[in-house]
Amino acid sequence: MNPSRCHIFAALALVLAFSPVTPSVKAQGMNPVNMANRLDRLVTLTSSQRAQAVKIFAAENQALQAFTSIEDRMIKGAPVRQAAMAQIRALLTPAQQEIYDSAPQTEGGGLTRPSPADLTARLNNLVALTDLQKAQAMQVFAAQNKALQPLNSLPIQDRAKKGGDINQAARIQIRAILTPEQQQIYDSSPQTQGGGSTVPQAATRASRMDDVVAFTDTQIPQVALIYQKETEALQQIPPDDRPIQGKPIRQAAQAQIRALLTPEQQQKFDANPNGIEDLEERTYVANFVLSSPGIAARLGKISKISRSDAMVIMSEGDVSIDGKVVATYIDPSMSGSYTYKVTGAQASEVLRVDWTRVLPTSEIKIVKIEGHDGSIIQP
Repeated sequence: MNPSRCHIFAALALVLAFSPVTPSVKAQGMNPVNMANRLDRLVTLTSSQRAQAVKIFAAENQALQAFTSIEDRMIKGAPVRQAAMAQIRALLTPAQQEIYDSAPQTEGGGLTRPSPADLTARLNNLVALTDLQKAQAMQVFAAQNKALQPLNSLPIQDRAKKGGDINQAARIQIRAILTPEQQQIYDSSPQTQGGGSTVPQAATRASRMDDVVAFTDTQIPQVALIYQKETEALQQIPPDDRPIQGKPIRQAAQAQIRALLTPEQQQKFDANPNGIEDLEERTYVANFVLSSPGIAARLGKISKISRSDAMVIMSEGDVSIDGKVVATYIDPSMSGSYTYKVTGAQASEVLRVDWTRVLPTSEIKIVKIEGHDGSIIQP
C-alpha cells in the first residue's frame, strides 16, 4: 500500500481502545515487582499495600500475556488494564489516590491522558497562547483530567458517554479563553494537534474510501479537497445539529466524489458510501429494522427496506507509548445514523436509526429509532 494514501490509519485503528494507554506489561518488559516498586516510589506504599499490589500486577500480567498480538493486547486487554488500575486505586489512601490520579502511567500513576502541561503545550503550539491563557488552559485541562480519572473504574460504554460529555465541556471552556482569531484555528484543527475539531480530517476520509474504490493518483487530491470543504462546512454547525442540518452538505460531497469516478469505481462507491468501516454495522442495523417488533407494530409486517442516507462518526486521537505521542490513530469507537424507507403490510415510512459501537469487538447498540414525525419508536 502507498503510505501517501494514509493506509496507516486503518492499521492503527486496531491498536487503541477507549483512550491512549501504554503497552502491556509484557511488551514493556516490566514484571510485577518492578511495577510495585515504581508505584511505591510514587505514593510510598505500606508493606501490606505493596504485597497486594504485586498480586494485582501479577494477575494483570498473566491475563495480558494470553494475548499473542499487539492489537489484541491493546484492544481486548484494555478492560484488564482498567480493572487492575481500579484495584490498585482501591488499595490507596485518599492522599495516595490524589497523587496516583495526577501522575502518568510512566511514573506508576493512573493518568491515561497527556498531562495538563502537555495539553497546554500542544494548544500553545497551535494558537500561540499568552501567559494568562496558558494558566487558564492549565486549569481547564487539570479539571478535565481530574473529572475523567474516576471513570476508569466504569464499564467502557459508560466511560465513552460520560467521558465525551466531560471532554466537550473542556473544549467549550478552552474555546472561551481564546481570541476570535485563535478560535478559528482551534475550531478547524484536529484534537491531535491541540485543536477542538471532532470531525475526521480530509486525508483520513480519503484513505477510507481509497480502500474501497482504489483511487488513481489524480483522484486522491481531488477527493481530499472535497472532504476538506465538507469538513469546514460541517464545523460551522453545532455537533448536535449535524445529523440533520449537515445532511445536504454530506450529500453534495458524496455526489461530487461520485462524479470523479469511473463506472467501475462508482459501483463500489455506491455499495460502500462510508468506506469499509461500517459494513458490519449496516448489516446489523438492517437486520434489526427487518425484525423489530416495534416497527412491525407501527407499519405491519416488514416486506422491504431501502437505505437513503447514512452518517458515520469516528474521531481521531494519539498513540502514546511511555507518555510520548508516536502516531495518530482513529478511535475505534463509532456512532452513526442510518435513514431507511421501510415498507410494511399496512404503511410505509422513512425512519432514522441511531446506533453506537464503543469497540470493534463490542456489541452494536441501537440508541434510538425515530419516525418521520419525530416520534420515538420502541424496538
